[in-house]
Amino acid sequence: MLGRYADTHRPPVTGGWGHAAAVVVIWLALAGRSVAAPAAAAAEVTLRGKVADVAGQPIAGVEVYLYADPNTRRPADFISPKSDAEGAYRLVVPPGKYLAVARARTGPGHGPLSPTDRHSGAPKQIVLADGADRTVNFVVASLREAARREPKIRTDHFTIAGRILDADGAPLARAYVTAQRDGSTRALPDYFSAWTAADGRYVIFVPRGRYRLAPAANFPPPSSRPDGRLIVVTGDQRGVDFAGSWVGKKETPRAKP
Repeated sequence: MLGRYADTHRPPVTGGWGHAAAVVVIWLALAGRSVAAPAAAAAEVTLRGKVADVAGQPIAGVEVYLYADPNTRRPADFISPKSDAEGAYRLVVPPGKYLAVARARTGPGHGPLSPTDRHSGAPKQIVLADGADRTVNFVVASLREAARREPKIRTDHFTIAGRILDADGAPLARAYVTAQRDGSTRALPDYFSAWTAADGRYVIFVPRGRYRLAPAANFPPPSSRPDGRLIVVTGDQRGVDFAGSWVGKKETPRAKP
């Protein structure tokens, strides 16, 4: 079922076909013929939780989208009403396995996200069992908020810089780079650069450690993109360039060898 799943129940039918069906059942019973019990109504499960920003403050106006298959670029199977002033949302759906994401749009309710739209990152896989309600919380951020999540000027942060290029070697604007700690399972990457300008240059600040760097053109970064380049950060690194033919096709560029 596509679209929103109403958090209401249809009232019982008291006339028309419902009344006729009841008459038939009574007639069959009086005639001594067995009547199969009507099928039970489909079970429903309540998914609820709260949505916050990267600072932990509740966010109103966020919708939670549920998908019954891995394709989260299509219209959702179920969409919650918007979260309230306390960041709380509630959605009633049939039991099953779903991928869930939270989105807060500042523009139209469909199409690609804008730079100011907020998103919870990679979809969360949730299993809703019959009769067992679930609580799932989300953190949403725009690319700008995600890039500012960590302080930029700290003695324990190093500079990673380079360019994002297309397949012909031309610089790409409005792209960015993420850094994910090696082995991290967070929905959103740990660190983000800002959007690139016309020269395709990016700068990202990370502390010492092992990271997978990968470029992206859309926010949030697609969960199906390659692992990116694994680097060990012990100091500043420059000339970490990426190239790919992904612009226009929304493909992810590959790291240059």
